[in-house]
Amino acid sequence: MTPKPKKVVLEAPLPKRWSLFQHVKNALLYALIRTAYATVAAVPFPILRAAAIVLGPLAYWMAVRERRTALQNLARAFPELPADEHRRLAQQMFAHLTTSAMEAVHAKRFLVGRHAVELPKSCRALLDEALAHGRGVVLVTGHIGNWELCGQVFAYAGYPVTSIAKPLYDPRLTRFVHRLRTSFGARILWRGDVSLPKEMLRVFKENAILGILIDQDTRVQGDFVPFFGIPAHTPT
Repeated sequence: MTPKPKKVVLEAPLPKRWSLFQHVKNALLYALIRTAYATVAAVPFPILRAAAIVLGPLAYWMAVRERRTALQNLARAFPELPADEHRRLAQQMFAHLTTSAMEAVHAKRFLVGRHAVELPKSCRALLDEALAHGRGVVLVTGHIGNWELCGQVFAYAGYPVTSIAKPLYDPRLTRFVHRLRTSFGARILWRGDVSLPKEMLRVFKENAILGILIDQDTRVQGDFVPFFGIPAHTPT
């Protein structure tokens, strides 16, 4: 039996039952993330792009669990490549993620002005054709490329985009991310909110776009499908 989803209230205070250690730890992480965001936002992007060459490999060595997962997945996807090539690809991936995070912080640079990202005509034509039916659109993708910036680009281009996201472990971070993701017109629906099904249906009634990223294991209704020879839980 599927458990009843808990309501997500973005303005809720921190849970009272947290231990003192957890409370202090999350407060420090929140302060660290906000400080890092403010620092990255204050540095010109060309400098950040150059710094990513150093920060990417540094993240590769510091994120032990993520590095191990990346190498395991690369070995499954490209068994014909030597281990050195797997490591090189993983390092490039961490560098790409570092650059993508910096791009997300400087999102306005890529939406307005000479550096603005424009949707290809073929992409616009496809969306316009789908929306012309008047029943809304489901846009399925994964955590590939700069997925944070992608939603902003669609919304700023005038498309009514609503995405489904998972709340973070700290309500303060959830509120912070919510403000960032909706600052250029996109809407966010948070998993676990009791009004989620109704809000999803409203997207279709308004002939809007519902964006779903389905490439991560989540505790939602789904089926196991083969992915690189391994059963992978996929939301349905």
